Amino acid sequence: MYRQTVSNKKLSIMLAKRGGALLLLELAVNNFLYTFDPYYGTTGVFILAMLGISLLLLSVLIYLPSRVLLFLSIMAVFGHHLLDGFHVGETFLLDLLGSLIHEQQFIETKATLFIINYTILPWAPLLWIGYVIGHWFDPTYPKDKRKQKLRFLGIACLLLFIILRISGWYGEASPWLIDANSFPMTLMSFFDLTKYPASLCLLACIFGVMLLLLGSFEDSGTKVTKALTTYGQHSLLIYLFSTLILHLTALVILPIEGISMSAMIIKPESYLLGNELENHGFPLITVYAIWIFAIITLYLLFQQLTFTPRSKTNQQDRITND
Repeated sequence: MYRQTVSNKKLSIMLAKRGGALLLLELAVNNFLYTFDPYYGTTGVFILAMLGISLLLLSVLIYLPSRVLLFLSIMAVFGHHLLDGFHVGETFLLDLLGSLIHEQQFIETKATLFIINYTILPWAPLLWIGYVIGHWFDPTYPKDKRKQKLRFLGIACLLLFIILRISGWYGEASPWLIDANSFPMTLMSFFDLTKYPASLCLLACIFGVMLLLLGSFEDSGTKVTKALTTYGQHSLLIYLFSTLILHLTALVILPIEGISMSAMIIKPESYLLGNELENHGFPLITVYAIWIFAIITLYLLFQQLTFTPRSKTNQQDRITND
């Protein structure tokens, strides 16, 4: 929406600044929160880094006509499976570049282990699509028209997911199997989708549900919408804070289970077979209980910091004037 009030040059600079800031935040802060290793023996490219890279690329791509950018982004999302199994080069730089584009990989050097989880394809084009259709969420955009578009796209995504998954023709490398003796196992197999890099089936499923929910939550006065707004307004802080708290909690619990606290200082050797953390973890029901507890606790904590409409407007003005 900011692009409607500023020049392309200003918008490009703003996107580049925020992209660079997110990338730096990932490498300097979030990596430490994940590892607690002051020597940064492992460097991960996770969500923040990929968002940063996506914004840096978008700072250049905004000069394209919106329709051209939308078309290229959609083609990239739908066609990224054409790169499945394609490996770029044997040198470190080519290996790193290829992994950043479309290949989850662990790249080891003498000093650092690089962990590439989130790749440019398909995540960056998805962000660019969001940029192009961002005007849908302008306060002056007709509410009913927005709801109609969101629901239509949501249904289309879910239909695409079902068709691709049943046929197995495209969009997911992992086949699903029918268990004649267990419908739940068949269902789990059907929804066992590839996340790194994200398959087209996974994206269609997730965004189908998300778009339908977004259309349903259009009435901003509902309690559910207000709760989600709390998370949305503080998403970055919640992400970093939850990573820190979970890692600290794991650090404290380890001695109770007879494992040294130093094991939770994640280093390259932590990923080797036979490491004492290899089989460490909790039952699934315990994980869900911790997850629900964390969601409720974070909501109660951060709802006190939720921006008022006035402060939110001031924040938008500052961004516009950058």
